[in-house]
Amino acid sequence: MLKAESDTKPLISEKQPTMSTWQLYYHIICPTRDHRPLIQPAWEKELYTYLGAKAQELGCVPGAINGIATHVHLLLSIPPSLAVSDVIGLLKAGGSRRINWAYPEAGFAWQRDCFIYSVSATGLERITGYVKAQKVHHAQGTLIAGFEEPNKRQLNS
Repeated sequence: MLKAESDTKPLISEKQPTMSTWQLYYHIICPTRDHRPLIQPAWEKELYTYLGAKAQELGCVPGAINGIATHVHLLLSIPPSLAVSDVIGLLKAGGSRRINWAYPEAGFAWQRDCFIYSVSATGLERITGYVKAQKVHHAQGTLIAGFEEPNKRQLNS
């Protein structure tokens, strides 16, 4: 089973794709509803583990999943046979169902929007490190501006 944060598997798929070769990597940021601090320490690892396992079930390869109370970062390799928006929709729907079933008092919900960035093969190491160290980056203010500020701009406009 996939483990949360730094225990995720590398982004190398051992499955044989139906297409010749593909290397499609995405950095996905999913904010909580109204960017409120809804992700609780008591169950955040369960959420990350669920998202990683569900991504694998869909045929994706999770590289890193982590976040803070207001949003989750996912680094996924998504095969070309799947629409990125469909994968995100299934992950978000399943994740909120799972958490609200296990923790009814959580009232967990995602923001409707999310942010998606393509990642080159040469950028994987940098983005993997960034995702795994989310709490440190937020505590120290060492955020990658293009990845973090869209959440606030979008929600405040």
